[in-house]
Amino acid sequence: MHEQKITVCLVCVCILLSVVYSGFSMGRPIPKAVQMEFVRAGHDTKTEAIIVELIVPDIKNIYDLTKIELLICNSSDKGQFGVMLNLGDRCNPIPPGNFGVIIDPASDDRSIKNVSSAGGDGQFDTSCPRGTLLNQSASGIANGNLGVSVWIVPKEWAYERYIIKTRTAGKKNRPSEWQKLAAFEYTKNGAIKAAAIGRKIRPIFISMANDGVMPHDEVGSVDLIRYDRQKQDKGVLVKRWPDDTRYQHKYVETARRSIKLSECRDGLISLEPGFYQINHTSVTGIPPSGYYGKSVIFEVEAVEDILDVEIVLAPAI
Repeated sequence: MHEQKITVCLVCVCILLSVVYSGFSMGRPIPKAVQMEFVRAGHDTKTEAIIVELIVPDIKNIYDLTKIELLICNSSDKGQFGVMLNLGDRCNPIPPGNFGVIIDPASDDRSIKNVSSAGGDGQFDTSCPRGTLLNQSASGIANGNLGVSVWIVPKEWAYERYIIKTRTAGKKNRPSEWQKLAAFEYTKNGAIKAAAIGRKIRPIFISMANDGVMPHDEVGSVDLIRYDRQKQDKGVLVKRWPDDTRYQHKYVETARRSIKLSECRDGLISLEPGFYQINHTSVTGIPPSGYYGKSVIFEVEAVEDILDVEIVLAPAI
């Protein structure tokens, strides 16, 4: 009788802990996805693989990034092929430093039952019903950026348009929301036409001292600030003229990163849709020298043309 009471108590405690943990997990906020940049999607004729490459800029300043997931979705937005990279120091569910293949990419299950390890930097080819992740897949850090390259041999894929999505997770965070990184056309002859989902911007720096354009190598680096546009707080009214609508929203900073302009290919920065601002300050010394200035907050939309963004820089005085 005494043992039966102990068993009942243990069952009750387990149920209570399960409910508390479940409530804690559900209550954790969904974090913002770590900023990534699409590099390319190509086709290797020798292996018949689709190659997808991306980078995570300024990785040393991202302190809580333990997992990256890449999901390729078909035209119906259904997961076609999924890849995981464990950047943490424990199994989650694959060993640290390993790539993994998501067996059923249409499912959100990320337990060991649905993720098959491919070893560190794709040590061996790993297959699932919709294709194979080749051992040419790799990741590494260069110039402060994390580069990721995955090689996927499709199996019975339709010849249509596919979307590349990514999301990330930290040690104690739920996974972020999926972000659409790029799209590509998969054709019968293997040719792939790919493009980032977003827009490229061209920063143009105007010197207030002589009203001329400053070369990027004179500016050096900038801070790229991302904002979330939200409805203005109740009772707040900032109206600059009768038809001004800016007061209807407020802009809340969600991310900030430093960009070296010398590392921007052709002087362009690729951004996913959203609201941004470019800030520069290089004022140093006594007497002060350098420049400072910032752009207006601008919106990036998913279009193919290049957006010119002017930043007027004032000399230090």
